[in-house]
Amino acid sequence: MEYIVALLIIAIIVILYIKQPNKVYDVVIGSLVDTLKSKEGEIVYGLYNKLPQSIKDKVDTKTIAEIVSFTIGVVADLLGKKETIK
Repeated sequence: MEYIVALLIIAIIVILYIKQPNKVYDVVIGSLVDTLKSKEGEIVYGLYNKLPQSIKDKVDTKTIAEIVSFTIGVVADLLGKKETIK
């Protein structure tokens, strides 16, 4: 049953993409960037915890947060959604 619902959703997205490709692209990219921004804290936390101790001694979470924020801004610019960097 879940497969049928998933296929219907994919079919609707494909039909909308064929009719209005720019609008669908904007919605998908906007959703992706918004999701990245909402998960930014978790990304920083996960990335910082994965760093080796020698690097953790030299940087703090604020530096990692700036790098993640800048990276999300670059991704948004590359994909076409203009975002301001914090």
